[in-house]
Order: sequence, then C-alpha cells, then structure tokens
Amino acid sequence: MAADVTALKAAQDLLGQLHDYETLAAWGRDAQASLPPVLATWPQLNSLVHALEDECRQMHARYLRDRTRLIAIADRLGADQSAARDRASSRHAG
Repeated sequence: MAADVTALKAAQDLLGQLHDYETLAAWGRDAQASLPPVLATWPQLNSLVHALEDECRQMHARYLRDRTRLIAIADRLGADQSAARDRASSRHAG
C-alpha cells in the first residue's frame, strides 16, 4: 500500500509541476505578444517559452507512460475501500 500511495503522490507532483510549467509558458507567450519583436529580450523570451513547452511535452509523455499503472492502483485502492465498507456494513447490520 505504501508503494501505491508513493506512486500516486509522485504522479500528483508531476501533474502539479506540469501545470506550473504550462502556466509559465502561457505567461511567456502573452508577454511575447505584448512586446515588439525588435526588443533584445524577445529572442530570449522565445527561447524560454520553447524550453518550457518542450519540458511540458516530456512531462506529459512521462505521465502517459505511467497512466495505466496509476489507473490500476486507483482501481485496486477503490476496491479495497469498497470491501472495507461492505465489511463494516455487515458488522453493523448483524
């Protein structure tokens, strides 16, 4: 059970980091759109946005690779919870 919880927490951390990177990349794109492209900082901002987008793609791919295992863990934990509720109900009913 501890390994399952660790795997789910790691996936949650990954998704949180992915969201943060996506938000930062969107902010960068918005900043790019508001600046004239002749500014010296525009190419640096462009590089940053591309690096963030590349990192987002890598994190998304990592999540997709783990997705089937995570669903199996969630299903198993859900079944365990359901079985525990059934046992508790039968004790109270009897």
